[in-house]
Amino acid sequence: MIRTLTESLNNGNEATAQEALELFIELAGTEPRFLRRQLVDIVASMLQIAEAESLEESTRHLAVEFLVTLAEARERAPGMVRKLPQFIDRLFAALMKMLGDIEDDPAWYSAETEDEDAGETGNYSMGQECLDRLAIALGGNTIVPVAYQQFSAYLVASEWQKHHASLIALAQIAEGCSKVMIKNLEQVVSMILSQFQSPHPRVRWAAINAIGQLSTDLGPDLQNQHHQRVLPALAAAMDDIQNPRVQAHAASAVLNFSENCTPEILAPYLDGIVSKLLVLLQNGKQMVQEGALTALASVADSSQEHFQKYYDVVMPYLKTILMNATDKSKRMLRAKSMECISLVGMAVGKDRFKQDAIQVWIAEAESLEESTRHLAVEFLVTLAEARERAPGMVRKLPQFIDRLFAALMKMLEDIEDDPAWYSAETEDEDAGETSNYSMGQECLDRLAIALGGNTIVPVAYQQFYAYLVASAWQKHHASLIALAQIAEGCSKVMIKNLEQVVSMILSQVQSPHPRVRWAAINAIGQLSTDLGPDLQNQHHQRVLPALAAAMDDIQNPRVQAHAASAVLNFSENCTPEILAPYLDGIVSKLLVLLQNGKQMVQEGALTALASVADSSQEHFQKYYDVVMPYLKTILMNATDKSKRMLRAKSMECISLVGMAVGKDRFKQDAIQ
Repeated sequence: MIRTLTESLNNGNEATAQEALELFIELAGTEPRFLRRQLVDIVASMLQIAEAESLEESTRHLAVEFLVTLAEARERAPGMVRKLPQFIDRLFAALMKMLGDIEDDPAWYSAETEDEDAGETGNYSMGQECLDRLAIALGGNTIVPVAYQQFSAYLVASEWQKHHASLIALAQIAEGCSKVMIKNLEQVVSMILSQFQSPHPRVRWAAINAIGQLSTDLGPDLQNQHHQRVLPALAAAMDDIQNPRVQAHAASAVLNFSENCTPEILAPYLDGIVSKLLVLLQNGKQMVQEGALTALASVADSSQEHFQKYYDVVMPYLKTILMNATDKSKRMLRAKSMECISLVGMAVGKDRFKQDAIQVWIAEAESLEESTRHLAVEFLVTLAEARERAPGMVRKLPQFIDRLFAALMKMLEDIEDDPAWYSAETEDEDAGETSNYSMGQECLDRLAIALGGNTIVPVAYQQFYAYLVASAWQKHHASLIALAQIAEGCSKVMIKNLEQVVSMILSQVQSPHPRVRWAAINAIGQLSTDLGPDLQNQHHQRVLPALAAAMDDIQNPRVQAHAASAVLNFSENCTPEILAPYLDGIVSKLLVLLQNGKQMVQEGALTALASVADSSQEHFQKYYDVVMPYLKTILMNATDKSKRMLRAKSMECISLVGMAVGKDRFKQDAIQ
């Protein structure tokens, strides 16, 4: 195998040589003892291949892979490679040389994310990976003396790549060599911090990277012993305004360092660190903002009660980012701002945080994808509904009701003027209504039931008035729909100021937009149930004429049909004496609707007529002879399958009319 490898390389046949190298790698990983007798020669050959810059990169990488795999075989062949002369020195030197293979690519500086690795070569990546593996395989006692000797030589060289390589290598070996490196932390920290002032941005970045990595691998010893040197250096690095990547990485290193800090260690540095991070939050580079957010979150989490004094300054910045990061490209920024807000809130405690917590959820409801917004709204409404388990909790939260109600009103505005609504054949047609609209409807109903009129009505009326003076028809429509939705939960309070409510609704019955007129009629219908019989007793003289007039809207059959339905609701809570003076007008209008070509209108008129007859009782006697022929005609003509509902409603109407006038008057028609 050795002969084949040597001959292939001498003949320039690297493809065959690579096949031989792959066999050697397999042996090193599975049966390293098989190589023991020839190990010195094999390793010498592999080191020569790894060092030979004239060979293809892939060939050299296979030789390095063999050597590192051999080092990792310590369980199957313990101590074998440590006894080889110059093995560690030469392999480490080869890996350092690979790390030096990096280009100063302009794309690195203009990167939008920290993951951008412009300028890094295949050699560089191989060197990184193998240094990490080698250190874990052989440990600090073997690696550190060799590494420090080579780092010292590299750090006095003129090329920035050598400085960069030393710092990257130092970070890579830290995990495997941590026990030894902790013993001489002074030397390690001095080595790294000397490079914070390097004239080359990528070297400064690598020094910061090393601090970040060692904060994890050598913590908390690094933090406990050297916070007074490291934290000011990282704070200063955040001022590198010409190099956003350096700023962002300095923030990330603050994150790593603070995670292993006690609150007492962090406290003296918070003024400087927090102020620098707030500056970074305003940076135009999203990468820098994200780094600052994660660092701020970690600092708050680690400093705990010491963060209290910064809360009022920090939170407005965080909420601004959250509310403005609405574009899809800013999803990560938004997620990090949410995480940061949460950790800051946990650090200062729920009493300090509760007001902003609600505002944050509202922000989620106002600016994210629809499904996410709906989940945020669902959370808030569910929280409001938890009154038995946490009585009065949300009522004490400032702006909770105002902002949530406003968000739900905004959802109700999300409705389109779809032509299909006007040409609908049934009252169930909801063309133009969106899922936002439906969510708004449902949640307003639940919120009103959960919190009641004393809490909801003042907020609602204030917002209704603002909407009703707007020019957009959708706002008028939203107010009327919302009014109908809250009526059940707020009935006791709304009954106390019925004059105000009725005036608000009736002002919209004359709206130029048919869907607003429909919504006003809908509100009357709903309130007739929820606020009856007070509504009927106090305002019949205003409501019934308005509904009768609405039935004349011949250009809009849906408005006519809904007016008839509202007559039904209103009359159900009326006494015969209240209804009697209006019967001439109402009955005559309903008879006209019975002759309408739209089945939906006929059905509405039938149900209304049935309810009016049932509620007015003996007062309906005078209309019997006029009404019954219309009803019988509809019944006899509604024979088609599509008219089954019309036929059923005509039967119901005939029965209730008959009951109203009495069996003696009705018996002949009943037989027919």
